Amino acid sequence: MTTGQEKAKILSKIWKKNKKKKRKCLAPECYATAINSHLLQKKGILSQLQKDGKISVLGHNSFFSLKNFLKIETVGLNAAMSLNLFCSYHDDDLFSEVEKRDFNEYEYQTQLLFSYRSVCCELRKKQIQFENTSEVCRNERMTQLSNEDALNNMIVLSTGFQMGIRDLLIFKSALERDLYYDEEDSFQFYTYTFNKLGVCCSAFFSPTNIYTDPIQFDPFDGIIVNVFPHNNKTTIIIGYHKSFNSPWITDYCNKFGHMTELDFEYAISNLLIKRCETWAMSPYLLQSMSEKKKQQLLTEFKKDVMNLEENMKSSINIFKN
Repeated sequence: MTTGQEKAKILSKIWKKNKKKKRKCLAPECYATAINSHLLQKKGILSQLQKDGKISVLGHNSFFSLKNFLKIETVGLNAAMSLNLFCSYHDDDLFSEVEKRDFNEYEYQTQLLFSYRSVCCELRKKQIQFENTSEVCRNERMTQLSNEDALNNMIVLSTGFQMGIRDLLIFKSALERDLYYDEEDSFQFYTYTFNKLGVCCSAFFSPTNIYTDPIQFDPFDGIIVNVFPHNNKTTIIIGYHKSFNSPWITDYCNKFGHMTELDFEYAISNLLIKRCETWAMSPYLLQSMSEKKKQQLLTEFKKDVMNLEENMKSSINIFKN
């Protein structure tokens, strides 16, 4: 076994263990075990994109395929865009309003619920990533196999995940205050509708400007975005915390209100490729893409997978060949 293969085996074992680990519900003061929760409704949203009960998502290859660690795979609806977030009770109770087909996407409560699930998903992913990277740093055999630069990079990565958890807990608490107690309108949301596209996504991301703010100790400014089919249209709910935003974020959220349908296709393509890893598309859309376009999509995603810079752009329109 080569050194690379042995390292991949250790990484795979750690990742699999933490992925299967039982986790607590993310609802406030709940200690029940979380179940597999869909980030967007299975019946009302994901089912609109399915073909024969399946949907296409961004997936990961084995650690033994380090050069091609990403793939687009078609999975069953139960496995698509899901993570252990809430217990059975809170998964039903918290989101009952948006599980209805007739929810109003312009209401603040609806916008909060979609955003809350996005933030909780990002928080859980960061928690798992922090556990993974921390365990790698503590693994004696991994330390023996890795050079100093690789270990330092893993420590920096782990610290970044820890800072991300801190920031996301602040956003989560603010969303809970608005959801549960109606204390204040802490968030600014925008809802837009366009022609129906065969995609959906749920994300929280923090665009940064490394030139004006290379080191940030306060919580990062962040954007919460959900894109999904609804009433035969594609709806986008996008917003930010009023205390943690920037001119770039405000402009980014507002510009959707001035887009043509073609502009929107490029904007959503850019969002999926450069800003978001939790997305799904209709297998019909995937089948319509050339192999060249599929490879371009994965290549661009891999290139910027850890990049948070504001002005990342892709020239790909995934909806046109």
